[in-house]
Amino acid sequence: MKLLLTLLVMLTLATAQDTKMAAPSADATKAFIEYFNTGSDAVLFDAKLTSKVVDSMPTDEITEITAGSVVSIWVKFMMPKNSTDNSYKAVFKKGDTTLKTKTFELTGGEWGNMGYRSWSSKGLHSAGAYTVEILKGETVVKTFNVTVK
Repeated sequence: MKLLLTLLVMLTLATAQDTKMAAPSADATKAFIEYFNTGSDAVLFDAKLTSKVVDSMPTDEITEITAGSVVSIWVKFMMPKNSTDNSYKAVFKKGDTTLKTKTFELTGGEWGNMGYRSWSSKGLHSAGAYTVEILKGETVVKTFNVTVK
């Protein structure tokens, strides 16, 4: 069921760039609604590495910044109704050294949430290659690379 939901979200995002988007099938829609109403785990469906978050939205997407700048990992989840999920975290690294870990404390509430947004920021002060990983449990689900000059 989770795989079907994840595929539906990915398909929706992949086709969202078209001006006229085809409707999902009835079965895919039903599976999504059932998971939203009865599921228990968050579904990460968007993430961006940005220099700034304004009004809960990223202002840009970056791969390079100057030393002393702040980088933010911005994430967006679908939260089923009445769900709580603390299994996602962001890890900021330089090489093998972990600089910061942020656990996302996610709650769906009585109504659930189709676009639960959160972010974590870290100042990067020395030149070099950095990574920001998003993990679910101990599994890396998304990696971003940023070069500090």
